Amino acid sequence: MNNQQLPRTLEELNIDTKELSKRIKALQNSKAVLSIFESDEFTPEILIHYFMATFNEAGPHQYLTNRLYHMPKKFIEYYIPQFVYMVVKNGSQSMETFLESLSSLCIANYFKILWCLIAYSQDEKKNSKTYSKLESFQRRLEKAMINGALTMNNDQIEQNKDNPQFQEQLMKQCMEKEFRSHYMIAQDRFIIQMIQLSLTLKSIENENRKKYLYSQIQKGNNAIKRMTNMNRSLAYFRGIIIPFERDYESFEASNLMVNICEEGAACFNTKTRVPYRIVIETISIIEQQAKIDSTKVDENDSYVLNDSEDFIQMDVPNNLEEQMKQLTNEKQQDMIYNQLIKYDSQSSSFKDFDDLNQNIELNKNLELIKKRSNSWSDTENSQLSEERQEIHSPQKSKDLEDGLSSQGSEQKISSLNIGVVEQNQQIQGFIQSPIKQRSSINYIQIKSNSNLNPWGEDWQDKIERIKQESKFKDFESLKIRVIMVKGGDDLRQELLIMQVIQKMSEIFRSAQLNLFLKPYEIIVVSENSGILEFVQNTVSMDGLKKYLAKQKLSLVQFYKQYFDSEYHQAQKNFVESLAGYSLLCYFLKIKDRHNGNILVDNQGHLIHIDFGFALSISPGNAGFETAPFKMTKDYLEIMDNKNSSMFEYFRRLMFSGFMEIRKYCASIFQIIEIMMEKSNFNCFKFFEFSEFKQRFLLNKTEIQCRQEIDKLIQMSIEDSRTKLYDQFQYLTNGIYH
Repeated sequence: MNNQQLPRTLEELNIDTKELSKRIKALQNSKAVLSIFESDEFTPEILIHYFMATFNEAGPHQYLTNRLYHMPKKFIEYYIPQFVYMVVKNGSQSMETFLESLSSLCIANYFKILWCLIAYSQDEKKNSKTYSKLESFQRRLEKAMINGALTMNNDQIEQNKDNPQFQEQLMKQCMEKEFRSHYMIAQDRFIIQMIQLSLTLKSIENENRKKYLYSQIQKGNNAIKRMTNMNRSLAYFRGIIIPFERDYESFEASNLMVNICEEGAACFNTKTRVPYRIVIETISIIEQQAKIDSTKVDENDSYVLNDSEDFIQMDVPNNLEEQMKQLTNEKQQDMIYNQLIKYDSQSSSFKDFDDLNQNIELNKNLELIKKRSNSWSDTENSQLSEERQEIHSPQKSKDLEDGLSSQGSEQKISSLNIGVVEQNQQIQGFIQSPIKQRSSINYIQIKSNSNLNPWGEDWQDKIERIKQESKFKDFESLKIRVIMVKGGDDLRQELLIMQVIQKMSEIFRSAQLNLFLKPYEIIVVSENSGILEFVQNTVSMDGLKKYLAKQKLSLVQFYKQYFDSEYHQAQKNFVESLAGYSLLCYFLKIKDRHNGNILVDNQGHLIHIDFGFALSISPGNAGFETAPFKMTKDYLEIMDNKNSSMFEYFRRLMFSGFMEIRKYCASIFQIIEIMMEKSNFNCFKFFEFSEFKQRFLLNKTEIQCRQEIDKLIQMSIEDSRTKLYDQFQYLTNGIYH
């Protein structure tokens, strides 16, 4: 493409928005620009790029905002954080109007927009004029949502003033406006109570927390029942709206929480707060409205309770957000920033690291490690389930250990000796077949009769059991969701990284590449609170390593023994996830990759979590982790080491995945570009977009890219700095490596 030519396809959009803006202005041909806007190739992703490039051009900006009204709902909902951020940081009357329109059409959209506005506008309080405008915008959003109950325009009202049926319907809609106002207040207080609970639990003694959590779940369910009795004709009064994403464009989102289950609830301890996990039932508001008359309501569900028993009416501190902000700051201060020995940038030596390495060797067996290990809670980072915590209890660990030892060493050895010939025959099947294929869904069943099972009961079995017992089991939209609620934690950067993960996963899936990433939903409620999807059937690599240390098994031995006849499927799953997350870590420079931040699921996949250090920052900014991604001896052993067909499969996946991401780099660029503008996110502290763009090797040939990928792999294999960082985490936090 000519340097001055305007890109028409996503593949051609390998330039940033500033360069695109220059080209548009240099062209000085509005008809040529309009022809691109009206072409069949003008996809939603291309629209976003041009929208950003013409943000300060009134005509094109207004035109493209109007085009957003006709874009897919799933696409629009995905970009709501970016749209809100644009309004907060740059202002846009047309975008404000568009977001007001979304709020009037869908109450769930209103809450998602509102929460993003609250989360992204806290810094604007320093500028009273700007913040006043944002407060005015917030009031207009609320007004738009409430007025959304009224679907009749003035002309229709005038023409039907003598129509009794029309007037009756008009009266119902006017009454719904009042009810929407009441619902907004109740929903807001319910969500605040959910967030505050993660702080309140910290003041409860550890042994009493679960009981207290159950009592609050009961209060929450009672509050939902009382809301139902406030208005039995409006579907959204049957639950609490949480703006979860829709699965497909043609499906309405299942985002009305109608019940909180006691089963699966658990508390996770950290130094400053107690995030908790709950299992909730959600349905579609549209389906509930369609079945409103046929859905029975228990007449005994109307309770009269005092304020201390009412979940919605319970007291909330006026300074709750300030408290959570303080906890967020404490968490950030407690992170590795202040633990690391700072590298002296004026010195060319790495003496500090050498000294640290010596100290690690000297202190490996000190009681200090035990103490720190005992106080370290990996449950927040690893999302360990309560069942997994029980596995690590002394009694269960002993039972498992005794069970293993009774098998005898000969049985262990025989189960691990898989013939090389047989192995190669099984692997060659998918190595030689095209990488561009749909991954067959070969679900590995939980080995319930195995003595080696660190995951406990399969969450899919729990979810199916809850579904069958639910009074909403006949709803097609019923979803059983497992979520974590966090207060005192800034999830805005996590959301940004997760959007990139989601986009990369879509690119791989669209190209039919067998690379695995696990996007999980993150809903930002405020600057310092939010709701996350719980990653099911996982255990942290740290937890798994501690468990295997007692069994005297290496990671590859565990894979072979646990997965047994399905080992090669688990091995394939491992390699496909390793390739996916290696590319993610390379592109976004994700650091702090210790084993508390890496999960293993019961299918053999690796899953990375906790993206506090990315793009431009690392723990202590000391440059500990210099490898492009993590590639340990354990990983190599599962791939049969470097000279194996499985390692070749990894190389091919890395190259194919890299080239596909490079082809559609614009879809990654636009997510980052919007959120880096005037940002206070830590990840943008030292961020340079030009350096980020260079990571995509846009000026290199395919052969050169292949060579670069091989270099990245070689640089990562058993990197000494990766080892050192893992050793450091073991010394300071007891995290196994």
